[in-house]
Amino acid sequence: DAPLFDHYMNRLIAIAPNTPDVLRLQAIAAQRDGETERAIELSRQVLATAPGTAAMLELVSVLHKAGNNKGILEVLQDWVSNNPADIQARVALADHLTRVDQIEQAIEQYREVVKLEPKHADALNNLAWYLREKEPQEALEFARLAVSVNPDRAPLLDTLALVESDSGNHQEALRYIKRAVIASPNNLDLLYHQAIIEARLGNKAAAIEILKKVLGVDSAAFTEREQAKQLLASLH
Repeated sequence: DAPLFDHYMNRLIAIAPNTPDVLRLQAIAAQRDGETERAIELSRQVLATAPGTAAMLELVSVLHKAGNNKGILEVLQDWVSNNPADIQARVALADHLTRVDQIEQAIEQYREVVKLEPKHADALNNLAWYLREKEPQEALEFARLAVSVNPDRAPLLDTLALVESDSGNHQEALRYIKRAVIASPNNLDLLYHQAIIEARLGNKAAAIEILKKVLGVDSAAFTEREQAKQLLASLH
């Protein structure tokens, strides 16, 4: 109820105008009202008043909603520079760097995360993914370690399957991709990756059957539709 929210917020502003929680409530109200710049400024005040990873990531979220990639990068880089052991912040920085296509810088940050936390499954998985072509052997080591840390997560099994297959270990790859599909049976990208591996193994009929299945589903979530069409055409 917006009027009730505003009523209590105004009372809190009168009592304690510059406390982090009241500034945070004002930032939420500003976002709700489409006052983007005010929401950003209030979130900056929250961070200045009560510095912490949570407050910094709240500011990043407000900047993200405003489409301000430059601002996000500045906030994250500044925070990581001053708090080099903050794993959560480093992961957020690395993830943002991938979104703005600064992959080399992202790899550097994921490497730093793994130095700080050697069994950080997501950082290991992302290193494996982004090093697939350039450093295949290192990618394989990272992918295997990620799955050893968290054996049942579909995205980790998917990465390992593709990296194993890229290394010529197609039978191992098929084992992992089948486990990924069991863990996430409606994920069309995973099924497409299974088709790739089946095709590499020479299991042409199995690959064609999977590709027809995934291409028969109308889903915007299937990001590799064009590649799947090309693979199917190549198998006929």
